[in-house]
Amino acid sequence: MDMYVDRNHPDPNHIEKKFSELESSAAKVVQLVVNAGRETVSRSKHLLTVNMERRQLNILRKFLFTMTYRNSHRASQFCEDNFDPPTQRDINIHVLQNMTNKQAKGREVWLQNIQEFLDTPVWEIPYNRKIFVHDRFEYGTELRKRRLIFWQISDHQNEFIMCDTGFGFFDGFAMPMSISAGMPAHMLGFLKPHMDPSNLDPSSRLSSAGDGGVFIWLRVFPVSPHLVLVLVNGSLANNDQPALEYFQRFGPPSRFHDFPFPKVMPTEYRGLSRKAQDALKRGDLNTLCGVPNMLEQRRQRIENGEIFPPTYIDGKVMESREDDVFHFPIAQLTTKQVQLVNGLFLENAKDSLTFRSPESLYRSIRAYEKEPLWCNGRDYKELKRSLRTILQEKRA
Repeated sequence: MDMYVDRNHPDPNHIEKKFSELESSAAKVVQLVVNAGRETVSRSKHLLTVNMERRQLNILRKFLFTMTYRNSHRASQFCEDNFDPPTQRDINIHVLQNMTNKQAKGREVWLQNIQEFLDTPVWEIPYNRKIFVHDRFEYGTELRKRRLIFWQISDHQNEFIMCDTGFGFFDGFAMPMSISAGMPAHMLGFLKPHMDPSNLDPSSRLSSAGDGGVFIWLRVFPVSPHLVLVLVNGSLANNDQPALEYFQRFGPPSRFHDFPFPKVMPTEYRGLSRKAQDALKRGDLNTLCGVPNMLEQRRQRIENGEIFPPTYIDGKVMESREDDVFHFPIAQLTTKQVQLVNGLFLENAKDSLTFRSPESLYRSIRAYEKEPLWCNGRDYKELKRSLRTILQEKRA
């Protein structure tokens, strides 16, 4: 199925071309991250950072989102109009209110969603009504409720593995999405947990399609054998105990709860007004925002059911300040932690695995087989036998 051909557009391939442009821009940012990671490995225990302008961060975050959003499972549900009744009802309302063709089917909604995700600045996507509300909600969650973290090996004998379908595998638990989509945070207590989250199909997404969604603790994106990017739920990354206790009423804690989640170093705000500079020095957040009573306005917007109200800096939406600079620490993982990350891929891989070191993969499989946190019990006996043969030949 060609998911991106738009036969109602003068250029049927216009969406694929925009994807290519985004991927090309994101590749440069990813290379920046990988290069910083290589320098960290070469300097061993010395903590280094990834320095990134907000515009680069925006490109990277949009790319990571679209890579998980465009999975074939979701596309087929739109293209086949395979929705549960509550979601189909919301699709029908969306078509009437936000589509030019009032008889549009799921495929047209899908194509418009993707086009708007690609064309819209990241800070405007949560409010773009041309995007289906459930998917705007998902994007807002990722933009403003998840932190970007960088994990790296600390021992050269280890490596991260990859697989064909594994860019963005998540750790989380299932919930009925038709209940949760667009719901104010204080009403999430209505969610019913899934009792065996490890059995989730890794192609499941917190989305409009299908009969449910997932609460995601974190997503993992391998970018090299040495480095992975991670999007982490804020309650987990910030060790917010009240929030963690609340979410764990509906599902188990993250398998990665004791991993390092270093905070980004103080942001370099570029081009601040003199008033905002003075407010930053004295820690006056209301004045720094540049919006009268912004903190109170934000609290009221949340109480009124707005899940992702924007934060302002010097009168501008935070994500729109593209010249600001971030310094992300690169956290190094122990051997056991690297093997647990690899376990996420061994647990969910559908086809091939990609690896460089037979020794490291063999050790990761052994660790996966002994780890009680994994429930699928994937059988890697044949692969282990092949790896042993390779290792024996190397020693001969």
